[in-house]
Amino acid sequence: FWAYTLLVEDVDSFVRFLRTKGVVASKIHDRNDTKTIFAAYRKDALPGVDYFDRHHVCIPVGWWVGAPERQTIISAVKEWETCEAGA
Repeated sequence: FWAYTLLVEDVDSFVRFLRTKGVVASKIHDRNDTKTIFAAYRKDALPGVDYFDRHHVCIPVGWWVGAPERQTIISAVKEWETCEAGA
């Protein structure tokens, strides 16, 4: 395992906020159904996939993330959650 996926309402703001805390986060999943090779097979709307695509962001959880880094990531996510709850 090297990344953990979260769903947030405002991905861009979340990523910017984490960067201010020294945490790298990004959207690493790319939709396969948007590739031209799959165009002939996509017949129906995919609202769940659309939602996931708009709201997912990944934080690092790989072996290289030590205890201090984990605490920084946890604190930053909790702080974001607190800020968003009060918004």
